[in-house]
Amino acid sequence: MNAHLEDKYFLVGDSVTTADLFAAGPLVMAFQTVFDAKFRKSMPHFSQWFERIVGLPSFVRRNGYVILI
Repeated sequence: MNAHLEDKYFLVGDSVTTADLFAAGPLVMAFQTVFDAKFRKSMPHFSQWFERIVGLPSFVRRNGYVILI
């Protein structure tokens, strides 16, 4: 995922799609409990993509705010 997102802002195309929303949803628990700062630093494109998606108003309306430690 990190390599795929190296030169991309979203998973598919130039704007957010359902692919981004559906892929990010199941990752919330992992980012909150397993993927610590060291992991996120080692996967910068993946982590930035995730934070970008969960910060979108459409994601927040549907799922609430995601708080990362």
